[in-house]
Amino acid sequence: MKTYLFSILATLLVAVGCTVDEPITPNEPEPKPDPTPEVVITLNESEITLQKGEEFQLSATLSEGSGEISWESDNKKVAIVDRTGKVIALTVGEATITARSAEAEAHCLVSVVEKPKVGWYYYDDGSYSSKLDHEKRAIGVIFWVGDPTADDAALRREHPECKHGLVVGLKHDRSYWQSNFSASGERVSVWVAENVSEYEAPIVSNLAESVNRMMGYNNTKAIELYNEANENRNWPVEAIAATVAYRDKYKAPATSSDWYLPSPKELALLCSGEYDDNIYFAKEPGNDNRKFINERFAELSDINSLAGLTHWSSAEFDEREVDEESIRVGWMVAVTAYFNDGDISVGFKDSNSGYLRYILAF
Repeated sequence: MKTYLFSILATLLVAVGCTVDEPITPNEPEPKPDPTPEVVITLNESEITLQKGEEFQLSATLSEGSGEISWESDNKKVAIVDRTGKVIALTVGEATITARSAEAEAHCLVSVVEKPKVGWYYYDDGSYSSKLDHEKRAIGVIFWVGDPTADDAALRREHPECKHGLVVGLKHDRSYWQSNFSASGERVSVWVAENVSEYEAPIVSNLAESVNRMMGYNNTKAIELYNEANENRNWPVEAIAATVAYRDKYKAPATSSDWYLPSPKELALLCSGEYDDNIYFAKEPGNDNRKFINERFAELSDINSLAGLTHWSSAEFDEREVDEESIRVGWMVAVTAYFNDGDISVGFKDSNSGYLRYILAF
């Protein structure tokens, strides 16, 4: 009887289209369309500092698609911008440059400062002033104004923004140039020429234009590689090792180069100022610039004045004179500057009588 009733019940369930334990599937929602991507403008710089009269090329990139971008300055007395994004600094102050498309905009803050002059104080934040600012930390004095990257390809490549002048540090050291040079068996510049591709050999000739080139940054970086090479560990150039140590004590700002040892030309500028002819044969070029920088140093504490003594350059000497004595001693010496009268000469590398004065480009 029970079997008969179950059979009837199963038949009825099938007849009405029901099944036991059949899940009910809900309706799935329609997929939403992808949102329209946000358009963003990216500038190559968000903040720049220019001197009066300087120019800078801003560029803008759209994150999506392409379209026309317009440029605008909110303070045309300070800085203007043309239709290509070229900014021209007019007077001291600040201006915001806006790049604008139909859907987005981006901004660059432009700070315009005075052109520096020789004798101005230079601070650890990269700023400078004609009068000493006691609220800031002075790390040097500007001793030359111009573009040091014009001669030095390495400086131009690694610090293209440093085209305004040179700063001398506040402290000096006294050192050998290379006390164990005789054990090395060759000039530093020979090793650099054979092993280094990114820097020129640190050597000058008294009869060539090389002595008049500002190459201190290149020379210092090249000799750093010489010192770092394991094969030269027993005869390092102490003058460059001291330069590297100076950097750790007196940090240079991010907007400048690091400290380096001057070339003969840069030593001549520091001591005597501008001299158009071959500095090696200059007759009594003088020390007027040294005296002026020392007057500015007098406003500072914990400094070493520019002594009227022999200072090492970062360059070896390539003798071009024909007398045998010059040829014999040539590899033993490096170029020096005597700060009492500005005379450019040479000194034996293993002499401990040379002073080191460090400079940077900004």
